[in-house]
Amino acid sequence: MNAVSAMRAPLARRRRRSAQRGPRSLHRLVLAAAAVVMLTACAGPVTPRNTGVYLLIDTSGTYNNEVRKAEQIILFVLGKTQPGDSFAVARIDTASFTERNIIAKATFDDRPSTANQQKRCVARHVEATLA
Repeated sequence: MNAVSAMRAPLARRRRRSAQRGPRSLHRLVLAAAAVVMLTACAGPVTPRNTGVYLLIDTSGTYNNEVRKAEQIILFVLGKTQPGDSFAVARIDTASFTERNIIAKATFDDRPSTANQQKRCVARHVEATLA
């Protein structure tokens, strides 16, 4: 037996063992895949993680000069909200806070395209109110 055939002999034995194990390995793989599918199905529904953002703008006294910066921050935060989130903006200009102080509020739809339309509408309303 030469060196090449001596190297091929262990390889041939491994192939035979692998062929003998084939159906058993395939059976284990199928069982593992079925277990993963069943565990995933039993995990239950995914609960949404909605966020609520309420921004207050102080428009009394010297803070009135900072309204433009506040508007930029409002638009930035509005852009970061996700479908299903709630968003509201209100101003504080007197000692008491009432519903009349709310500039805009919305709970965005779960559909991204509709949520983006709602965000644009809120942004236009905020810009018009703070202008």
